[in-house]
Amino acid sequence: MIDKKALTAREFVRKRFQAVGPGSQTEPGDTTNFHRHIRKLCESHGAGPKTWNGHQLLLISGLEPNLTAAVTWMLIHLLDGDGHLSTSVRNEADSFVEKSDGEIDLCRVSDECPLLQATYHRERVHSGAWHIRSDPWRLHHFDRVVWDEDSEVFGPRRFLYARRRVDDGSARKLRAFGVVESLCPERFLAVHVAVAFVVRLLVGFEVTPVKRPHIVPRGCKNDVGLATLTSDTEILVKRRENGFTSSPNRSDNYSNRRIHDMSPPPMPTPEQLAQLTTEWVEPVDEVQIPQGIAYGLFDTICRGTGLQGSYWYMLPDDYGHPINTTTTYPFLFWLHGAMRRASEGFEAARLYKEAMRAGRMTQTIFIMPQALPVGWYINSLDRKYPIEDVLMNDLLPHVDATFRTNGKRGVEGFSMGGYGALHLAFKFPEQFEGVSAIGPAVLRSLAEEPRERVWDTFQGDQRYYDLNHPINLLEEKFQAIHFAPLHIRLLVGSDDTRLVEAVKSLADSLQRCGILHRNIGVPNIGHDYVAVMEATQPGMYTFWDECLKPQTAEEAVISV
Repeated sequence: MIDKKALTAREFVRKRFQAVGPGSQTEPGDTTNFHRHIRKLCESHGAGPKTWNGHQLLLISGLEPNLTAAVTWMLIHLLDGDGHLSTSVRNEADSFVEKSDGEIDLCRVSDECPLLQATYHRERVHSGAWHIRSDPWRLHHFDRVVWDEDSEVFGPRRFLYARRRVDDGSARKLRAFGVVESLCPERFLAVHVAVAFVVRLLVGFEVTPVKRPHIVPRGCKNDVGLATLTSDTEILVKRRENGFTSSPNRSDNYSNRRIHDMSPPPMPTPEQLAQLTTEWVEPVDEVQIPQGIAYGLFDTICRGTGLQGSYWYMLPDDYGHPINTTTTYPFLFWLHGAMRRASEGFEAARLYKEAMRAGRMTQTIFIMPQALPVGWYINSLDRKYPIEDVLMNDLLPHVDATFRTNGKRGVEGFSMGGYGALHLAFKFPEQFEGVSAIGPAVLRSLAEEPRERVWDTFQGDQRYYDLNHPINLLEEKFQAIHFAPLHIRLLVGSDDTRLVEAVKSLADSLQRCGILHRNIGVPNIGHDYVAVMEATQPGMYTFWDECLKPQTAEEAVISV
Protein backbone atom coordinates (compact mmCIF):
# COMPACT_ATOMS: atom_id res chain seq x y z
CA MET A 1 0.00 0.00 0.00
CA ILE A 2 2.94 2.33 0.61
CA ASP A 3 5.27 3.21 -2.25
CA LYS A 4 8.80 1.76 -1.86
CA LYS A 5 10.35 5.10 -2.79
CA ALA A 6 8.47 6.71 0.07
CA LEU A 7 9.77 4.06 2.50
CA THR A 8 13.34 4.59 1.26
CA ALA A 9 12.99 8.35 1.63
CA ARG A 10 11.58 7.95 5.12
CA GLU A 11 14.51 5.74 6.18
CA PHE A 12 16.97 8.28 4.80
CA VAL A 13 15.31 11.04 6.84
CA ARG A 14 15.42 8.87 9.97
CA LYS A 15 19.15 8.35 9.60
CA ARG A 16 19.76 12.05 9.10
CA PHE A 17 17.74 12.77 12.25
CA GLN A 18 19.85 10.27 14.14
CA ALA A 19 23.02 11.97 12.97
CA VAL A 20 21.92 15.30 14.46
CA GLY A 21 19.87 13.89 17.32
CA PRO A 22 20.11 14.59 21.05
CA GLY A 23 23.66 14.42 22.33
CA SER A 24 25.30 14.43 18.90
CA GLN A 25 28.03 16.92 18.07
CA THR A 26 25.93 18.45 15.32
CA GLU A 27 22.85 19.04 17.47
CA PRO A 28 21.88 22.74 17.31
CA GLY A 29 22.89 24.58 20.45
CA ASP A 30 20.24 27.28 20.22
CA THR A 31 17.99 26.80 23.25
CA THR A 32 15.18 28.68 21.52
CA ASN A 33 15.10 26.14 18.69
CA PHE A 34 11.46 25.23 18.04
CA HIS A 35 12.16 21.51 17.60
CA ARG A 36 14.08 21.41 20.86
CA HIS A 37 11.03 22.75 22.69
CA ILE A 38 8.77 20.29 20.89
CA ARG A 39 11.11 17.43 21.82
CA LYS A 40 11.03 18.41 25.48
CA LEU A 41 7.26 18.63 25.33
CA CYS A 42 7.01 15.16 23.75
CA GLU A 43 9.42 13.69 26.30
CA SER A 44 7.38 15.16 29.13
CA HIS A 45 4.44 13.11 27.84
CA GLY A 46 6.38 9.84 27.69
CA ALA A 47 8.22 9.95 24.36
CA GLY A 48 11.67 8.51 25.16
CA PRO A 49 14.92 9.73 23.54
CA LYS A 50 15.20 6.53 21.48
CA THR A 51 11.86 7.17 19.81
CA TRP A 52 12.48 10.86 19.12
CA ASN A 53 13.60 10.27 15.53
CA GLY A 54 10.27 8.66 14.75
CA HIS A 55 8.45 11.51 16.41
CA GLN A 56 10.39 14.04 14.34
CA LEU A 57 9.38 12.25 11.18
CA LEU A 58 5.74 12.42 12.23
CA LEU A 59 6.11 16.09 13.09
CA ILE A 60 7.61 16.97 9.72
CA SER A 61 5.29 14.84 7.60
CA GLY A 62 2.15 15.50 9.59
CA LEU A 63 2.31 18.25 12.16
CA GLU A 64 4.09 21.06 10.36
CA PRO A 65 2.14 20.96 7.07
CA ASN A 66 -1.10 20.83 9.03
CA LEU A 67 0.05 23.68 11.24
CA THR A 68 0.80 25.85 8.22
CA ALA A 69 -2.51 25.04 6.58
CA ALA A 70 -4.49 25.42 9.79
CA VAL A 71 -3.04 28.80 10.71
CA THR A 72 -3.45 30.09 7.15
CA TRP A 73 -7.10 29.04 6.93
CA MET A 74 -7.91 30.31 10.41
CA LEU A 75 -6.58 33.77 9.61
CA ILE A 76 -8.38 33.83 6.26
CA HIS A 77 -11.71 33.02 7.88
CA LEU A 78 -11.15 35.37 10.81
CA LEU A 79 -10.61 38.22 8.33
CA ASP A 80 -13.62 37.25 6.24
CA GLY A 81 -17.08 38.75 6.63
CA ASP A 82 -17.98 41.63 8.92
CA GLY A 83 -15.45 40.90 11.64
CA HIS A 84 -17.70 39.57 14.40
CA LEU A 85 -15.87 36.24 14.61
CA SER A 86 -12.43 37.84 14.85
CA THR A 87 -13.69 40.27 17.50
CA SER A 88 -15.18 37.49 19.61
CA VAL A 89 -12.03 35.39 19.28
CA ARG A 90 -9.80 38.35 20.15
CA ASN A 91 -11.84 39.11 23.27
CA GLU A 92 -11.54 35.46 24.26
CA ALA A 93 -7.77 35.58 23.69
CA ASP A 94 -7.39 38.86 25.58
CA SER A 95 -9.19 37.41 28.58
CA PHE A 96 -7.02 34.27 28.46
CA VAL A 97 -3.76 36.20 28.33
CA GLU A 98 -4.85 38.65 31.04
CA LYS A 99 -5.64 35.77 33.40
CA SER A 100 -2.32 34.10 32.53
CA ASP A 101 -0.15 37.10 33.44
CA GLY A 102 0.79 37.63 29.80
CA GLU A 103 1.84 34.03 29.14
CA ILE A 104 0.36 31.50 26.71
CA ASP A 105 0.14 28.08 28.34
CA LEU A 106 -0.45 25.49 25.59
CA CYS A 107 -2.10 23.14 28.06
CA ARG A 108 -4.82 25.71 28.84
CA VAL A 109 -5.65 26.87 25.33
CA SER A 110 -8.44 24.33 24.89
CA ASP A 111 -10.23 25.37 28.07
CA GLU A 112 -9.68 29.11 27.84
CA CYS A 113 -10.21 29.68 24.09
CA PRO A 114 -13.06 27.36 23.06
CA LEU A 115 -14.32 29.55 20.20
CA LEU A 116 -10.84 29.76 18.69
CA GLN A 117 -10.39 26.01 18.96
CA ALA A 118 -13.82 25.57 17.37
CA THR A 119 -12.61 27.81 14.53
CA TYR A 120 -9.66 25.46 14.10
CA HIS A 121 -11.96 22.45 13.90
CA ARG A 122 -14.29 24.24 11.51
CA GLU A 123 -11.61 25.26 9.05
CA ARG A 124 -10.63 21.60 8.71
CA VAL A 125 -14.16 20.90 7.53
CA HIS A 126 -14.42 23.91 5.28
CA SER A 127 -11.00 24.28 3.69
CA GLY A 128 -11.78 25.13 0.11
CA ALA A 129 -14.35 22.45 -0.84
CA TRP A 130 -12.17 20.86 -3.55
CA HIS A 131 -12.00 17.68 -1.45
CA ILE A 132 -15.54 16.77 -2.46
CA ARG A 133 -14.42 16.21 -6.03
CA SER A 134 -10.82 15.12 -5.56
CA ASP A 135 -10.44 13.28 -2.28
CA PRO A 136 -12.94 10.53 -1.40
CA TRP A 137 -11.33 10.08 2.02
CA ARG A 138 -12.76 13.47 3.02
CA LEU A 139 -16.25 13.18 1.64
CA HIS A 140 -17.66 12.79 5.14
CA HIS A 141 -16.40 16.27 5.99
CA PHE A 142 -19.27 17.69 3.96
CA ASP A 143 -21.86 15.03 4.75
CA ARG A 144 -25.06 16.94 5.46
CA VAL A 145 -26.25 14.13 7.68
CA VAL A 146 -23.30 14.91 9.95
CA TRP A 147 -23.00 18.67 9.53
CA ASP A 148 -26.61 19.75 8.78
CA GLU A 149 -27.91 21.53 5.70
CA ASP A 150 -25.50 24.46 6.04
CA SER A 151 -22.45 22.21 6.03
CA GLU A 152 -20.60 24.42 3.55
CA VAL A 153 -21.18 27.61 5.57
CA PHE A 154 -18.27 28.57 7.80
CA GLY A 155 -19.66 28.39 11.33
CA PRO A 156 -17.22 27.51 14.14
CA ARG A 157 -19.85 27.63 16.88
CA ARG A 158 -21.26 24.28 15.77
CA PHE A 159 -18.23 22.81 17.56
CA LEU A 160 -19.13 24.49 20.84
CA TYR A 161 -21.23 22.86 23.52
CA ALA A 162 -23.33 25.34 25.49
CA ARG A 163 -21.20 28.08 23.87
CA ARG A 164 -18.42 27.78 26.42
CA ARG A 165 -16.45 24.62 25.64
CA VAL A 166 -15.55 22.54 22.61
CA ASP A 167 -17.90 19.67 21.83
CA ASP A 168 -15.48 16.74 21.64
CA GLY A 169 -18.15 14.55 20.09
CA SER A 170 -18.41 16.80 17.04
CA ALA A 171 -14.64 17.18 16.82
CA ARG A 172 -14.20 13.39 16.70
CA LYS A 173 -16.25 13.24 13.52
CA LEU A 174 -13.23 14.71 11.74
CA ARG A 175 -10.30 12.75 10.37
CA ALA A 176 -7.18 14.81 10.63
CA PHE A 177 -4.94 13.25 7.98
CA GLY A 178 -4.29 9.68 7.07
CA VAL A 179 -7.21 7.53 8.20
CA VAL A 180 -6.81 6.62 11.86
CA GLU A 181 -7.43 9.74 13.92
CA SER A 182 -6.00 8.29 17.14
CA LEU A 183 -2.53 7.99 15.57
CA CYS A 184 -2.37 11.58 14.42
CA PRO A 185 -0.17 13.97 16.42
CA GLU A 186 -2.25 16.79 14.97
CA ARG A 187 -5.10 15.81 17.26
CA PHE A 188 -3.19 17.02 20.29
CA LEU A 189 -0.07 19.01 19.51
CA ALA A 190 -0.90 20.81 16.28
CA VAL A 191 -4.18 22.20 17.52
CA HIS A 192 -2.50 23.71 20.58
CA VAL A 193 0.45 25.16 18.69
CA ALA A 194 -1.74 26.56 15.89
CA VAL A 195 -4.22 28.08 18.31
CA ALA A 196 -1.45 29.52 20.48
CA PHE A 197 0.12 31.14 17.42
CA VAL A 198 -3.18 32.79 16.49
CA VAL A 199 -3.69 33.91 20.10
CA ARG A 200 -0.27 35.55 20.05
CA LEU A 201 -1.04 37.28 16.76
CA LEU A 202 -4.48 38.53 17.78
CA VAL A 203 -3.49 39.93 21.16
CA GLY A 204 -0.30 41.49 19.83
CA PHE A 205 -1.52 43.04 16.58
CA GLU A 206 -4.55 44.63 14.97
CA VAL A 207 -5.03 42.83 11.65
CA THR A 208 -7.79 44.38 9.52
CA PRO A 209 -8.70 44.08 5.83
CA VAL A 210 -8.00 47.24 3.88
CA LYS A 211 -10.60 46.76 1.20
CA ARG A 212 -13.75 44.78 0.59
CA PRO A 213 -15.16 42.50 -0.59
CA HIS A 214 -12.87 39.76 0.59
CA ILE A 215 -13.25 36.49 -1.30
CA VAL A 216 -12.36 33.33 0.59
CA PRO A 217 -10.01 31.37 -1.71
CA ARG A 218 -10.26 27.70 -2.52
CA GLY A 219 -7.85 25.08 -1.31
CA CYS A 220 -5.16 23.75 -3.61
CA LYS A 221 -4.83 19.97 -3.72
CA ASN A 222 -1.25 20.27 -5.01
CA ASP A 223 -0.10 22.31 -2.03
CA VAL A 224 -1.04 20.35 1.08
CA GLY A 225 -4.50 21.88 1.19
CA LEU A 226 -3.23 25.45 1.49
CA ALA A 227 -5.27 28.33 0.17
CA THR A 228 -4.53 29.48 -3.36
CA LEU A 229 -4.13 33.17 -2.68
CA THR A 230 -5.06 34.39 -6.14
CA SER A 231 -7.46 36.79 -4.45
CA ASP A 232 -5.14 37.59 -1.56
CA THR A 233 -6.56 39.84 1.13
CA GLU A 234 -4.87 43.20 1.53
CA ILE A 235 -4.53 43.77 5.26
CA LEU A 236 -3.29 46.43 7.63
CA VAL A 237 -1.16 45.11 10.50
CA LYS A 238 -0.62 47.40 13.47
CA ARG A 239 0.95 46.54 16.80
CA ARG A 240 -1.57 46.90 19.60
CA GLU A 241 -0.82 49.30 22.42
CA ASN A 242 1.82 47.90 24.80
CA GLY A 243 2.49 45.06 22.35
CA PHE A 244 0.84 42.14 24.09
CA THR A 245 -2.01 43.68 26.06
CA SER A 246 -4.08 46.83 25.79
CA SER A 247 -3.44 49.83 27.98
CA PRO A 248 -5.04 49.43 31.41
CA ASN A 249 -5.97 53.12 31.37
CA ARG A 250 -8.37 52.77 28.46
CA SER A 251 -11.84 51.32 28.76
CA ASP A 252 -12.34 50.40 25.10
CA ASN A 253 -11.57 46.74 25.85
CA TYR A 254 -14.82 46.74 27.80
CA SER A 255 -17.09 49.31 26.18
CA ASN A 256 -16.18 49.56 22.51
CA ARG A 257 -16.61 45.92 21.53
CA ARG A 258 -18.56 44.78 18.50
CA ILE A 259 -22.30 44.31 18.92
CA HIS A 260 -22.29 40.73 17.70
CA ASP A 261 -19.75 39.58 20.24
CA MET A 262 -21.10 36.45 21.95
CA SER A 263 -18.38 36.07 24.56
CA PRO A 264 -18.94 37.86 27.89
CA PRO A 265 -16.87 41.02 28.44
CA PRO A 266 -13.83 40.49 30.66
CA MET A 267 -14.12 41.71 34.22
CA PRO A 268 -13.05 45.37 34.51
CA THR A 269 -10.64 46.54 37.16
CA PRO A 270 -11.92 49.01 39.79
CA GLU A 271 -10.07 51.79 37.96
CA GLN A 272 -11.69 50.91 34.64
CA LEU A 273 -15.11 50.63 36.25
CA ALA A 274 -14.69 54.06 37.80
CA GLN A 275 -13.91 55.46 34.36
CA LEU A 276 -16.99 53.81 32.85
CA THR A 277 -19.30 55.43 35.41
CA THR A 278 -18.12 58.92 34.44
CA GLU A 279 -18.05 58.50 30.66
CA TRP A 280 -20.97 60.70 29.64
CA VAL A 281 -18.94 61.86 26.62
CA GLU A 282 -17.45 59.19 24.39
CA PRO A 283 -13.79 59.95 23.52
CA VAL A 284 -14.04 60.73 19.82
CA ASP A 285 -10.31 60.23 19.23
CA GLU A 286 -10.61 56.51 20.11
CA VAL A 287 -13.17 55.74 17.41
CA GLN A 288 -12.82 55.03 13.70
CA ILE A 289 -15.80 56.98 12.36
CA PRO A 290 -17.60 55.52 9.32
CA GLN A 291 -18.64 57.75 6.46
CA GLY A 292 -22.03 59.32 7.06
CA ILE A 293 -21.78 59.24 10.87
CA ALA A 294 -21.34 62.50 12.80
CA TYR A 295 -20.68 63.39 16.44
CA GLY A 296 -22.76 65.72 18.59
CA LEU A 297 -22.73 67.20 22.09
CA PHE A 298 -25.66 68.38 24.18
CA ASP A 299 -26.11 70.03 27.56
CA THR A 300 -27.09 67.61 30.32
CA ILE A 301 -28.97 70.09 32.46
CA CYS A 302 -30.33 67.30 34.64
CA ARG A 303 -26.80 66.65 35.85
CA GLY A 304 -25.95 70.27 36.59
CA THR A 305 -24.70 73.44 34.94
CA GLY A 306 -21.91 73.25 32.37
CA LEU A 307 -22.01 69.47 31.90
CA GLN A 308 -22.46 67.72 28.56
CA GLY A 309 -23.21 64.37 27.01
CA SER A 310 -22.43 63.00 23.55
CA TYR A 311 -24.20 61.13 20.79
CA TRP A 312 -23.57 59.93 17.26
CA TYR A 313 -26.07 60.56 14.50
CA MET A 314 -26.76 59.59 10.91
CA LEU A 315 -29.01 61.67 8.65
CA PRO A 316 -31.06 60.52 5.66
CA ASP A 317 -29.25 60.84 2.33
CA ASP A 318 -31.51 63.67 1.13
CA TYR A 319 -31.50 65.59 4.42
CA GLY A 320 -28.94 68.19 3.38
CA HIS A 321 -29.98 68.55 -0.26
CA PRO A 322 -30.25 72.25 -1.26
CA ILE A 323 -33.80 71.84 -2.56
CA ASN A 324 -34.87 69.86 0.49
CA THR A 325 -35.00 72.33 3.35
CA THR A 326 -38.47 71.71 4.75
CA THR A 327 -38.90 67.92 4.79
CA THR A 328 -39.22 66.55 8.32
CA TYR A 329 -38.23 63.07 9.46
CA PRO A 330 -38.86 60.60 12.27
CA PHE A 331 -35.93 59.63 14.45
CA LEU A 332 -34.80 56.38 16.00
CA PHE A 333 -32.86 56.10 19.26
CA TRP A 334 -30.41 53.17 19.25
CA LEU A 335 -29.23 52.13 22.74
CA HIS A 336 -25.95 50.27 23.27
CA GLY A 337 -25.26 47.30 25.52
CA ALA A 338 -23.46 46.96 28.85
CA MET A 339 -19.72 47.64 29.03
CA ARG A 340 -19.95 49.31 25.63
CA ARG A 341 -20.20 52.77 24.11
CA ALA A 342 -22.54 54.58 21.76
CA SER A 343 -20.27 53.79 18.81
CA GLU A 344 -21.38 50.17 19.18
CA GLY A 345 -24.34 51.32 17.09
CA PHE A 346 -22.26 52.04 13.97
CA GLU A 347 -23.01 48.63 12.53
CA ALA A 348 -26.72 48.99 13.19
CA ALA A 349 -26.58 52.39 11.48
CA ARG A 350 -24.94 50.82 8.44
CA LEU A 351 -27.59 48.13 8.18
CA TYR A 352 -30.43 50.61 8.54
CA LYS A 353 -28.85 52.95 6.00
CA GLU A 354 -28.73 50.10 3.49
CA ALA A 355 -32.40 49.38 4.18
CA MET A 356 -33.36 53.03 3.66
CA ARG A 357 -31.46 53.19 0.39
CA ALA A 358 -33.14 49.99 -0.78
CA GLY A 359 -36.57 51.43 -0.01
CA ARG A 360 -37.32 48.89 2.73
CA MET A 361 -37.54 51.52 5.46
CA THR A 362 -38.72 55.12 5.60
CA GLN A 363 -36.00 57.79 5.73
CA THR A 364 -35.14 58.20 9.41
CA ILE A 365 -32.70 60.18 11.56
CA PHE A 366 -30.60 57.68 13.52
CA ILE A 367 -29.43 58.76 17.00
CA MET A 368 -26.93 56.77 19.11
CA PRO A 369 -26.62 58.30 22.60
CA GLN A 370 -23.74 57.71 24.99
CA ALA A 371 -25.54 56.65 28.16
CA LEU A 372 -22.79 55.21 30.41
CA PRO A 373 -21.56 51.68 29.75
CA VAL A 374 -23.11 50.46 33.03
CA GLY A 375 -26.16 52.72 33.38
CA TRP A 376 -29.22 50.65 32.32
CA TYR A 377 -30.97 53.78 30.95
CA ILE A 378 -32.71 54.52 34.26
CA ASN A 379 -32.01 56.94 37.10
CA SER A 380 -29.72 55.26 39.61
CA LEU A 381 -31.03 54.56 43.10
CA ASP A 382 -28.93 57.36 44.62
CA ARG A 383 -29.72 59.72 41.67
CA LYS A 384 -25.99 60.04 41.03
CA TYR A 385 -26.51 58.83 37.45
CA PRO A 386 -29.80 60.34 36.14
CA ILE A 387 -29.60 58.67 32.74
CA GLU A 388 -33.34 58.41 32.18
CA ASP A 389 -33.78 62.13 32.89
CA VAL A 390 -30.85 63.05 30.66
CA LEU A 391 -32.27 61.10 27.72
CA MET A 392 -35.89 62.16 28.06
CA ASN A 393 -35.51 65.73 29.37
CA ASP A 394 -32.21 66.82 27.79
CA LEU A 395 -31.40 64.76 24.69
CA LEU A 396 -34.90 64.29 23.28
CA PRO A 397 -35.67 68.06 23.22
CA HIS A 398 -32.16 68.69 21.87
CA VAL A 399 -32.77 66.35 18.93
CA ASP A 400 -36.12 68.01 18.14
CA ALA A 401 -34.51 71.46 18.31
CA THR A 402 -31.42 70.52 16.29
CA PHE A 403 -32.87 68.42 13.48
CA ARG A 404 -35.98 68.60 11.30
CA THR A 405 -38.05 66.01 13.16
CA ASN A 406 -41.74 65.27 12.62
CA GLY A 407 -42.71 64.07 16.09
CA LYS A 408 -42.54 60.35 15.32
CA ARG A 409 -39.99 58.50 17.42
CA GLY A 410 -38.79 54.94 17.87
CA VAL A 411 -36.33 53.33 20.27
CA GLU A 412 -34.30 50.17 19.76
CA GLY A 413 -31.66 48.55 21.92
CA PHE A 414 -29.48 45.47 22.19
CA SER A 415 -28.86 43.56 25.44
CA MET A 416 -28.76 46.20 28.22
CA GLY A 417 -29.92 48.61 25.54
CA GLY A 418 -32.91 46.33 24.91
CA TYR A 419 -33.80 46.62 28.59
CA GLY A 420 -33.41 50.39 28.33
CA ALA A 421 -35.55 50.64 25.19
CA LEU A 422 -38.39 48.73 26.86
CA HIS A 423 -38.04 50.70 30.09
CA LEU A 424 -38.28 54.07 28.33
CA ALA A 425 -41.05 53.05 25.92
CA PHE A 426 -43.21 51.45 28.62
CA LYS A 427 -42.70 54.33 31.05
CA PHE A 428 -43.31 57.01 28.41
CA PRO A 429 -45.53 55.31 25.79
CA GLU A 430 -46.86 58.64 24.58
CA GLN A 431 -43.35 59.65 23.46
CA PHE A 432 -42.67 56.74 21.09
CA GLU A 433 -44.39 55.07 18.16
CA GLY A 434 -42.42 51.85 18.45
CA VAL A 435 -39.92 49.89 20.54
CA SER A 436 -37.65 47.09 19.37
CA ALA A 437 -35.63 45.04 21.87
CA ILE A 438 -33.03 42.59 20.55
CA GLY A 439 -31.72 40.10 23.10
CA PRO A 440 -32.99 42.35 25.92
CA ALA A 441 -31.36 41.75 29.31
CA VAL A 442 -34.67 41.43 31.17
CA LEU A 443 -33.69 38.83 33.78
CA ARG A 444 -35.98 38.97 36.82
CA SER A 445 -33.35 38.61 39.53
CA LEU A 446 -30.71 41.25 40.10
CA ALA A 447 -28.39 38.50 41.35
CA GLU A 448 -28.30 37.00 37.84
CA GLU A 449 -26.36 40.01 36.53
CA PRO A 450 -22.63 40.46 37.29
CA ARG A 451 -22.21 42.84 40.21
CA GLU A 452 -19.91 45.23 38.37
CA ARG A 453 -22.62 45.87 35.75
CA VAL A 454 -25.45 46.71 38.12
CA TRP A 455 -24.10 47.93 41.45
CA ASP A 456 -23.74 51.63 40.62
CA THR A 457 -27.31 51.73 39.29
CA PHE A 458 -29.27 49.46 41.66
CA GLN A 459 -26.84 49.13 44.60
CA GLY A 460 -28.04 45.61 45.29
CA ASP A 461 -31.66 46.68 45.83
CA GLN A 462 -33.95 44.05 44.26
CA ARG A 463 -37.04 46.18 44.96
CA TYR A 464 -35.63 49.08 42.95
CA TYR A 465 -34.70 46.65 40.18
CA ASP A 466 -38.28 45.34 40.14
CA LEU A 467 -39.72 48.85 40.18
CA ASN A 468 -37.89 49.75 36.96
CA HIS A 469 -38.20 46.38 35.24
CA PRO A 470 -40.18 46.45 31.96
CA ILE A 471 -42.63 43.82 33.25
CA ASN A 472 -43.53 45.97 36.25
CA LEU A 473 -43.89 49.08 34.07
CA LEU A 474 -46.04 47.09 31.66
CA GLU A 475 -48.42 46.05 34.43
CA GLU A 476 -48.62 49.63 35.69
CA LYS A 477 -49.06 51.32 32.31
CA PHE A 478 -50.74 48.69 30.14
CA GLN A 479 -53.73 50.94 29.41
CA ALA A 480 -51.56 53.84 28.26
CA ILE A 481 -49.43 51.43 26.22
CA HIS A 482 -52.56 49.95 24.64
CA PHE A 483 -54.10 53.28 23.68
CA ALA A 484 -50.87 55.00 22.56
CA PRO A 485 -50.72 52.71 20.55
CA LEU A 486 -47.15 51.49 20.93
CA HIS A 487 -45.73 49.01 18.43
CA ILE A 488 -43.69 46.42 20.36
CA ARG A 489 -41.18 43.93 19.02
CA LEU A 490 -39.07 41.38 20.92
CA LEU A 491 -36.34 39.40 19.18
CA VAL A 492 -34.07 36.80 20.74
CA GLY A 493 -31.87 34.04 19.34
CA SER A 494 -32.85 30.50 20.28
CA ASP A 495 -29.25 29.90 21.40
CA ASP A 496 -29.23 32.99 23.64
CA THR A 497 -29.81 30.59 26.51
CA ARG A 498 -29.29 33.15 29.26
CA LEU A 499 -32.17 35.33 28.06
CA VAL A 500 -34.62 33.12 26.16
CA GLU A 501 -36.80 32.34 29.19
CA ALA A 502 -36.69 35.93 30.44
CA VAL A 503 -37.90 37.24 27.06
CA LYS A 504 -40.64 34.59 27.01
CA SER A 505 -41.77 35.74 30.45
CA LEU A 506 -42.03 39.31 29.15
CA ALA A 507 -43.98 38.15 26.09
CA ASP A 508 -46.35 36.21 28.36
CA SER A 509 -46.94 39.38 30.39
CA LEU A 510 -47.75 41.31 27.22
CA GLN A 511 -50.18 38.56 26.25
CA ARG A 512 -51.91 38.65 29.65
CA CYS A 513 -52.26 42.42 29.41
CA GLY A 514 -53.82 42.13 25.97
CA ILE A 515 -51.05 44.17 24.34
CA LEU A 516 -50.37 43.47 20.68
CA HIS A 517 -46.72 42.67 20.10
CA ARG A 518 -44.32 40.60 18.06
CA ASN A 519 -42.20 38.01 19.83
CA ILE A 520 -39.72 36.55 17.35
CA GLY A 521 -37.41 33.68 18.23
CA VAL A 522 -34.58 33.35 15.74
CA PRO A 523 -33.34 29.74 15.32
CA ASN A 524 -29.67 28.81 15.83
CA ILE A 525 -28.52 32.30 16.82
CA GLY A 526 -27.12 33.45 20.15
CA HIS A 527 -26.59 36.87 21.72
CA ASP A 528 -25.77 38.37 18.35
CA TYR A 529 -27.41 41.58 17.08
CA VAL A 530 -26.17 41.43 13.49
CA ALA A 531 -27.10 37.76 13.07
CA VAL A 532 -30.62 38.50 14.31
CA MET A 533 -30.87 41.45 11.91
CA GLU A 534 -29.76 39.39 8.94
CA ALA A 535 -32.00 36.44 9.80
CA THR A 536 -35.17 38.53 10.09
CA GLN A 537 -34.96 40.61 6.91
CA PRO A 538 -36.94 42.34 5.50
CA GLY A 539 -39.24 42.44 8.52
CA MET A 540 -36.42 43.87 10.61
CA TYR A 541 -36.81 47.12 8.70
CA THR A 542 -40.46 47.13 7.59
CA PHE A 543 -41.42 47.14 11.29
CA TRP A 544 -40.15 50.70 11.45
CA ASP A 545 -42.04 51.58 8.29
CA GLU A 546 -45.26 50.68 10.09
CA CYS A 547 -44.28 52.78 13.11
CA LEU A 548 -42.56 55.79 11.61
CA LYS A 549 -43.68 56.25 8.01
CA PRO A 550 -45.48 59.59 7.59
CA GLN A 551 -49.17 59.33 6.78
CA THR A 552 -50.45 60.43 3.41
CA ALA A 553 -53.29 62.96 3.33
CA GLU A 554 -55.75 60.16 2.55
CA GLU A 555 -54.49 58.01 5.43
CA ALA A 556 -54.74 60.97 7.81
CA VAL A 557 -58.39 61.54 6.87
CA ILE A 558 -59.20 57.83 7.32
CA SER A 559 -57.47 57.70 10.71
CA VAL A 560 -59.47 60.69 11.92
